Amino acid sequence: MKKKEIGVGRYYTNCKKGLREVTAQGPGGSGSHEDYVRYRTYGLYGSNGADVPVQHTSSLQRFAEWAKAELSPEEVYRKQLELNARVIGISLSRRARSFLQAFGSGMTMLSPVLMCDEDDHLIIELDEKDLLDEIAPTFSLLGTEAKSGWDEEDQDQYHDIEMRMGFGNHIIYFSDLGFAVLEYLQANSQKA
Repeated sequence: MKKKEIGVGRYYTNCKKGLREVTAQGPGGSGSHEDYVRYRTYGLYGSNGADVPVQHTSSLQRFAEWAKAELSPEEVYRKQLELNARVIGISLSRRARSFLQAFGSGMTMLSPVLMCDEDDHLIIELDEKDLLDEIAPTFSLLGTEAKSGWDEEDQDQYHDIEMRMGFGNHIIYFSDLGFAVLEYLQANSQKA
């Protein structure tokens, strides 16, 4: 890219795995005649798997040579999801990875997944990694609108059926990050 295309508060990529946000820019100091850029690098992760942005300083010329494209806010969001999905995908337990790899590519944001009560620890792992958007107990499967016309006997019958058939089960919906991890795992299982 050209030096004049670099600006503070904007995001750039080298079209590989790099993502950088320019945080400051100015004339060189202490005898340097080159303009400088201070930027934050994304995609470096701490021991807990969280993104650890790191500050760097470079000459404007070197930064412009590295940068191949500026990213829109939507592209930055998607790139951060991809970077986080890679780290989370690697850090998942074997059971969670197997569970997620079982899903096909036909899932959408509105695709519910029924989880049994014996999968509570798996639900907790997925939720702690922000892969779930919603966790609903199965008794909420029928909304209050559907149940509003029921008399007391209908509600008792429904409760009895639920107790026998799946009390404690949950329906989960994946978050954006959850879908990014699903995509990462599917892409990497096909490479293996």
